[in-house]
Parts: sequence; C-alpha cells; structure tokens
Amino acid sequence: MNKVIFWLFTLSLAFPALGVAAAPTPAKVQITATKKRGDTVRPKTSGNGAEAKRTEQASYALVLKNISTGDLANLTVDYILFVERPKLGEKKTQPAFVERVTGSKPVATLTRQAPQTVNTDEVSLTTENLSGNYIFSDGGRVKAEDTIAGVWVRVSQDGQVIGEYAAPPSITKQAWDKK
Repeated sequence: MNKVIFWLFTLSLAFPALGVAAAPTPAKVQITATKKRGDTVRPKTSGNGAEAKRTEQASYALVLKNISTGDLANLTVDYILFVERPKLGEKKTQPAFVERVTGSKPVATLTRQAPQTVNTDEVSLTTENLSGNYIFSDGGRVKAEDTIAGVWVRVSQDGQVIGEYAAPPSITKQAWDKK
C-alpha cells in the first residue's frame, strides 16, 4: 500500500496533468503612505475680535509594491482619510468631529519591476483662531485646527483584499464601511 502511494506521488510530480498541481502563490501588495501638503490660502484678518482663517490642501502619496511572483492586473485602491475637525468656540474637553473622507483609484497593472504611486484626492484642512487677545468666556477653543488623524488603505483584486495599510494601526478598530 505504501509503495502505491509513493508511486502515485512520484507520478503526480512528473505528470501534473494527473491532478496534483502546485497551488499558485497568493497575490500580495505592500503599501506605504506619505503625507503631501498642497497650497495654503491665508486671508487677512479684519477688525478687533475677528476670526483669522487659513486653509491648506493635503493628500497622501500611496506607494504600492508588488511582492507577488507575477504581475498584477485590475487592482482597486480604496482609502479612508480620518480628518478631525474641531470647531472654534467648542469646549476643549469636547472631542472633535471626525470626518471620513473616502476615495477609490483604479490601477491597471502593477509589475514587479518598480513600485507605483497613487495619490489620494486632496482634502481641505482649515485653521481658525480669534485674533487680538479675545477669548470665549465659557472657555471655548480660541484656535481650531483640522488635522488628519489617520489613513487606512486597502488594495483589492477582483473583490479580494491583497494588501492593507493603516497609520496609526489602531485606526482599524473602527469599521471600514461605517457611514
């Protein structure tokens, strides 16, 4: 009996058409993200107690590296940028509203020769503050600055996730599909 199994195994290696074939290696993509700053608009402040407001554009450059054995085609890069948007005059102890900015980019082919960069859409970050020694009597924020609290990226091929990146990693505790 053992000799029969041995010969069947040997034949399957010599003739893969007999039904035993090596499983293909799974597709994998390694992802890194770098924050990019865009244009800044700084309007002038007018009058005493006026609010000063500055707007800045920011995005991420997502570098995709194919670590599979072959080229990958028809990829989709989905991302969520988590933007904290505090409001001027809110209590400092009150948590800032977190906006989820989502996007998706197609990638036709990702070869093993060179990494490919995909840029997210730009998001507008605003900084507001009271000018001229004014404060809110109830202790509200005198400066409200939008910040990107995190980024979560998934690369998929035919609906199967083949790469994932999150900075900070704790951001994944939130649901991906939360509205």
